Amino acid sequence: MINYFEVLNVSENAEMEVIKASYKALVKKYHPDNSTLPIEVTKEKMAIINEAFKILSDNESRKHYLVELHHYLENERAAVENAKYHTQRNEDDMHIHNDFSRGYGENLLEIIITIVVIVSVICCVFNFVPDLLNDAWNNIVKEFEEIISTF
Repeated sequence: MINYFEVLNVSENAEMEVIKASYKALVKKYHPDNSTLPIEVTKEKMAIINEAFKILSDNESRKHYLVELHHYLENERAAVENAKYHTQRNEDDMHIHNDFSRGYGENLLEIIITIVVIVSVICCVFNFVPDLLNDAWNNIVKEFEEIISTF
């Protein structure tokens, strides 16, 4: 929503004389015959200036517009506060997540190191004591064969 008070550079409680004076100064500044701005820009600015003056120069239109403007600004403020709340909440959630991830990552690193050590030990046993394991396996097989043969 366009704030017509800002367009005319006047306050919400400005007197009609102040509104007219500001309007005339802006028309003089932005009229296509007087301005060095591109014609499209001046036409756009003049349309907004004229609309602002039309609304603010009529007491009934001005009252109705003030109600709409305040309602709009109130909703906009509420939306900004809501966005701030959700942004803060997301940041808090990210801190919790990061803290959890850091703790989980440290535990995971410890687990990985432990697994690597165990696997290394097992590999060393298999590489350096194959005969011992082979003998143990053969003994287990013989024991099973004896048990099976008794049936």
